[in-house]
Amino acid sequence: KTSTSYFQKLSMAATMTDSQVPAAAAAAGKSLATKKIVFVLGGPGSGKGTQSGKLVKEFGAVHLSAGDLLRAHMKSGTPDGQMVADMIANGRIVPSHVTVTLLKDAMEASDKSLFLIDGFPRNEENRAAFEKQVMMERLLGRQEGRTDDNIETIHKRFKVFTEQSLPVVEHYEALSKVARIDAHRDPEEVYREMNRDLLAWLCTAFLAVGYLHLCRLIGSRGGLPRYLTRKIIHIGTGPIFMLCWPMYSESHWSSVLCSSVPALATLQFLAVGSGWISDPKLVATSSVWCTDPNVPNPVQRTGLRQELLTGPVLYGLAHVAAAALGWRRSPTAVVALCALCGGDGAAELGGHWLPRVALPWNRQKTLGGSISAAGGAFLLSSAMLSFFGGLGFLYRPSPKLLLGAALAAAGVESLPLGAWDNAALPLAIWVYGVAAGWQ
Repeated sequence: KTSTSYFQKLSMAATMTDSQVPAAAAAAGKSLATKKIVFVLGGPGSGKGTQSGKLVKEFGAVHLSAGDLLRAHMKSGTPDGQMVADMIANGRIVPSHVTVTLLKDAMEASDKSLFLIDGFPRNEENRAAFEKQVMMERLLGRQEGRTDDNIETIHKRFKVFTEQSLPVVEHYEALSKVARIDAHRDPEEVYREMNRDLLAWLCTAFLAVGYLHLCRLIGSRGGLPRYLTRKIIHIGTGPIFMLCWPMYSESHWSSVLCSSVPALATLQFLAVGSGWISDPKLVATSSVWCTDPNVPNPVQRTGLRQELLTGPVLYGLAHVAAAALGWRRSPTAVVALCALCGGDGAAELGGHWLPRVALPWNRQKTLGGSISAAGGAFLLSSAMLSFFGGLGFLYRPSPKLLLGAALAAAGVESLPLGAWDNAALPLAIWVYGVAAGWQ
């Protein structure tokens, strides 16, 4: 389901890599660290070879099959090739370093920089052997004059890292305190990527805080009723947050960094709701709905700070999960957030502005509210999916499936869940997306 624009970017990057490889690296045959490599994985008959052939034709990549390389090696007549043939004949697994060496030699023999590797890695040992080879070539090729940059010492250092240092990384990663950065590129490129993500984070935080304060300012000056100010914040925060996602880089930690913005807001809700800090304006904006008796079906709220511990906290956590777990390549994450903001927000407005026809299973919800929920979820989801699809981040689900998600959102919103619909609604869309085969 990876979009073709991803391969366009890879193809462009590969072309740039060819022109930027230093003369010393070119003379050495160009190491694996300079290659753009895509592993093509899938079950038997899944179309790996067919789709790889199309990508080769369109983007000029080189298709390498680990199986084909091994079979050719067996027929080479060399002692090493005979050893591989004997191992396969006896039902033994070919050592990973043999396959990695064959792939390495094939890539270094080519003048291309973009490779599709079919049928590899097949297991964790294959992956570790390949990454070890890349690390060795990076260390041997950095030409810093270090005495420990030799093959024997590098093998020992790699073993020490795997057995002693990696468990430390895994410990902190389990605590969500690790940021992974792809360092297989030029150091300046890695530095620029980090700066890009930090600037994107500042922009995300600025827009989120700015939008909140703008809505508060308009509401405090009588420009909008307080209940409408609250709903505008509810509807608009999610789309503004998602519009910031394309600003971030492709690094592994960019989604986590972005999700820290709503995470900080959620912590603020928790702190104010628990009484650890005082913020009367936040309580007023987030907790009070409508006390006008002339408004049909008024939802009376207490206006107490404790209300922040349910609806607003769940709303913030939904944004955190959408960014950290789904991100911009996930239609499910985008639709879940759109259903929460556009669907749930439109439901309450429609329920108050449209003629009141109460639902049989929940007399506090109306037919107009449910229709508004479905319409709001569908329209906002369509707009955001078109936005991300146009940028090549994801594929757009069919309108029929998207309408089903909108109806599911309206159904969940109509239930007597109270503030807990901020959790139930995106969770229901997540389940629907999984069932529909979305990412």
